[in-house]
Amino acid sequence: RAGFVVHRCTGPADRDARTEKGQIMDPPRKILIATDLSAASDSAIELGGSLARGLGASVLLVCSFDPSPLLPRVNLSTAPNVWADAMKEKEAAIGRILKKYCAESLVCTQCETRVLTETSAAKAIVDCARAEDVNLIVVGSHGRTGLDLSL
Repeated sequence: RAGFVVHRCTGPADRDARTEKGQIMDPPRKILIATDLSAASDSAIELGGSLARGLGASVLLVCSFDPSPLLPRVNLSTAPNVWADAMKEKEAAIGRILKKYCAESLVCTQCETRVLTETSAAKAIVDCARAEDVNLIVVGSHGRTGLDLSL
């Protein structure tokens, strides 16, 4: 198990975040907020932005997408740039949406954006957090579990 677990705060008297060993943590300086650009992820962006503003932390807003569905169904020997062009177009579109979130939903925070292309969103998010020296990760959930999640 990587990292540490922070105990959930139960009320105003329990404001200090503590590690599983009971040590008080320093406030996060950089918060990674992961979104899948769905309406359900909006609450994660709102919460992460509120935390960043309250703690004076910067925000790294990321979206991870699996590029494999973009693989063209054409002969790449006759059209070698089709896949690369589709990837660039998709990344640029996601990048524009992330910048719009920064401008509209994450005002009063220092906000950077990244588009992550990896087949595993979890791996991409954790790798990005490690590379960017992130102290806290906020991830929204669409609320599906079990069979609904796998479909």
